Amino acid sequence: MTGLQTVTSVVTLVGGTILGYGLIHYGSMHGDNFVYSGVHAGLFAALYFSAAQLAAVGTSQLTPNTEVLSARCPSPSR
Repeated sequence: MTGLQTVTSVVTLVGGTILGYGLIHYGSMHGDNFVYSGVHAGLFAALYFSAAQLAAVGTSQLTPNTEVLSARCPSPSR
């Protein structure tokens, strides 16, 4: 496997994971399910939250507000 193939594989895997979980979070972003601080509900917010959770750094601008969502994506800010 060449270096380019390796980089492409890793970017595809990580990008697909962020996109997949982002779409799951996006489907949950209605009503009072999330607390927003400086971020507006939408696809970008869902992708941002997904990437922050994947990087294990969390985010304080967007936090789950229900028990089910908190269990599915624990946030260090809670």
